[in-house]
Amino acid sequence: MKIKINNIEELKKLTYIFFKYWEKDLIIALEGELGVGKTEFIRQLMCHYEVFNVKSPSFNILNIYNKHFYHFDFYRLINSQNIEEKNEYLELINNNWTMIEWPNYILDNIADLPLLKIKIKIIENQRVLELSFFNYKNIELFNKLKAFNNV
Repeated sequence: MKIKINNIEELKKLTYIFFKYWEKDLIIALEGELGVGKTEFIRQLMCHYEVFNVKSPSFNILNIYNKHFYHFDFYRLINSQNIEEKNEYLELINNNWTMIEWPNYILDNIADLPLLKIKIKIIENQRVLELSFFNYKNIELFNKLKAFNNV
C-alpha cells in the first residue's frame, strides 16, 4: 500500500490512525534515505501520545518515551556484527512499543514478529510511504490506512 503525504497536516492525520489502532505487538520499521522524514513520522505519532521531546537517537541508538515507547536508530550499527549487543536490543524490542529507524541491522532477527515496514521516499516534493505488513492480523489498522490511502 502506498500513501502520499503532501504536508505536515496530512502526516498528522495519518499518524492519528496509528495512534488509534496501533497495538503494542506491532513493530514499526522505517526505511529511507537520510532526511526523508523517518524521525518526523515518529515525532508526529508521539505527539498523539503527548510526547513532545522526540529526537533522532542516531548517536545513543535508543530513546525511551514515557517508559513504554522505544525509538531505535540503528544507522551507526548497520555493519555491526556484535551479537551480544544485538541480543540486548532484541530483548527490549520484544517487550515494548517499538519504532525502528534503519531496521536492516536487526530485520532478520525480527522477521517472525508482527512488523510494519514503512519505506519513505521523496518524489516530486511529496513524501510517498510504502507500507508492508508482515505477520500481523489487525485488519482494523490495515482498513483504516487503506481508507486513508490516496495513491
